[in-house]
Amino acid sequence: MDVLNYKLNIINQVLLLKDKRILTTISNILNVGLQEELDEADHDFWLDLSDAQKEKITLSLRQIEQGESISGEDVIAKLRQKYQVK
Repeated sequence: MDVLNYKLNIINQVLLLKDKRILTTISNILNVGLQEELDEADHDFWLDLSDAQKEKITLSLRQIEQGESISGEDVIAKLRQKYQVK
């Protein structure tokens, strides 16, 4: 079952509920889950990187700004030529 159908199934089950305690419990669970997802979305991955990783990224960005890069298409073309792949 894909995510959308899974969500629709849950919604249909909730619509059938009449017990306010169960609805409150479901609401609390959803609030915790949504907050965790929002916290993850707001998390700055840069803070998790090592100094070496940050330096490599910074160097790469500088090289791109200075025109010291090649396009993805050029990389693929060179690899195809090197390995004789069509």
